[in-house]
Amino acid sequence: MHSLPSSTETLTLHLAILICEVLPPPVSCLRGPFDQIFQDFFDRGAKRLSENNHNEQCPGGAKKQIQVRTTPYNATAGQLPEAEALEELDGLVVTGSSAGAYEDIEWVKKLGGFLQG
Repeated sequence: MHSLPSSTETLTLHLAILICEVLPPPVSCLRGPFDQIFQDFFDRGAKRLSENNHNEQCPGGAKKQIQVRTTPYNATAGQLPEAEALEELDGLVVTGSSAGAYEDIEWVKKLGGFLQG
């Protein structure tokens, strides 16, 4: 019996980053904006999962390479994914905010309605 040659498949996760705060300059100058912070975080995690034992060999010898693609939306400016974009997403990430979830702020109410869907 011959074994199949090993190959690598890429699993891409597409996440929307719903930005709910503009970071203060000392933070953004050091780390970048929220969407970049999350992209860096997910890139490190995907790399680690791809390299470690968490990535078991699949039947047929294919190995999974994991990558994460993010699309930022400025929720504070009312930018949220449209229905068509939601079809292409694997998940949503909502950043932190100094605004409370029940505050009477227009963008907070719009985001709450969007998430309740």
